[in-house]
Amino acid sequence: MSTNVIDKLREERDQARDAAIALAESEDFDPNQDAFKELETRSASLDTQIDRLVKLMDARSAADALDGKLSKAQRRQDEKASQPETRESWGEQFTRSDIFAQYSGQGTTHKFEVETRALPASLASMAAALPSSPIYDLTPPVPPPLLVPLTSVVTVSGNSIDYIVWSKVAGAAAVVAEKASKPEIEWAPSVTSASLDTIAGRTSFTRQIAEDAAAVISFINGELQAEVSRKVEAEAKAALAAATLPAVTGPAGKGLLGAIRAGMAEVQGAGYSPNGFLVSSDDLIDLDLEVMTTAGTGPNRTSAFWGLTPIIDPAAVSGTVVVGDFKAGVQHYRRNSVQLFLTDSHGTHFAENILDAVAEQRAKTVVTKPAALSEATAGV
Repeated sequence: MSTNVIDKLREERDQARDAAIALAESEDFDPNQDAFKELETRSASLDTQIDRLVKLMDARSAADALDGKLSKAQRRQDEKASQPETRESWGEQFTRSDIFAQYSGQGTTHKFEVETRALPASLASMAAALPSSPIYDLTPPVPPPLLVPLTSVVTVSGNSIDYIVWSKVAGAAAVVAEKASKPEIEWAPSVTSASLDTIAGRTSFTRQIAEDAAAVISFINGELQAEVSRKVEAEAKAALAAATLPAVTGPAGKGLLGAIRAGMAEVQGAGYSPNGFLVSSDDLIDLDLEVMTTAGTGPNRTSAFWGLTPIIDPAAVSGTVVVGDFKAGVQHYRRNSVQLFLTDSHGTHFAENILDAVAEQRAKTVVTKPAALSEATAGV
């Protein structure tokens, strides 16, 4: 009964603590707000109650153990008094001693029960590794995002966004005489409304693993968040692939290096400063080897590609690269960073002692200035 009470108190404490942490992570968090202070006080009070109850249970267990020893000693004295006095051998005296009674190899053991629980499918591959220490992780690392950090990141306060694309619709600058009328130039905005994409994923694991294998849970949570970040990066590349960009062809016979340089010139001619290019993995291998063969040294970021950051795009067409000033031409809107949520309230998971982890981010990448980018193809 006491154990059930402790479990209930712990559950209430964890709920109060999680609610307080959720308030603390909000953007308008105020540590002096009544709701936060009430949850903080409730959590501390439950901790105190749990500690007192555990101490009482320990004291009761110690008292029961002492009472048991006294009762056993009294029975032994009563048995000795009721039997005629006989001389016991050393062996008989040892088998009647407390030392032998507590010896685990005497042929009797205390009764115990073993509870087994099946792991969710997502953890089945890790179950065999849990008893081993240390655990060596052989999972390939998730590559860090490269495209999104090169764009203009805009944090928004809602789920709907309005982005503006400005374009020149008339006029141009010209050389004019003193006191002459200056030519008129007009730009017109194009406003587009959109909603952020919810990019998320979830997994499940048992509460026992969460308590006993913190390293495994940390690994799972990290991988879950990395999966969401990888999808956010993929969606940004898809937005570039769907956009209509200025096209240019590199000098004949100069390969992909010539295409990259031609793309740079196109972007620079439009008044922008390119900072990266998207390329397929196979083409990047050829580029690196070409630079090494030509320059006699391995490629590096500052000189091999004129200071541009190469970004591998699995969907890129071989022989074509997208060169651009991604900071000026692409905007990445996001409501928040990748967030991790934990609950046991999904379906029957509370009764089954299973926790669900959800990683989520609301974000959207849009091309706002196509002229800052260029789709360059190698010349034949």
